[in-house]
Amino acid sequence: MEIDLVVLPGKDNANKSMERYSKNTRNIIDNIRECPVLIIPSSAKMHENPKFVLASYFGLDLPKAEL
Repeated sequence: MEIDLVVLPGKDNANKSMERYSKNTRNIIDNIRECPVLIIPSSAKMHENPKFVLASYFGLDLPKAEL
């Protein structure tokens, strides 16, 4: 299976825990090396049509269809 990006919700700080990430999220951060991991803070406001920025070092020529 080819995974391009892992997106996870951030930890809800309702329990006032001092931990920044949950145990599962920390496990993913520590162990996934094949693709980027993006953690969305629980305080983030999502819009209906979010805009994303693609950051690259432009070392590969990617077809527009893959972007």
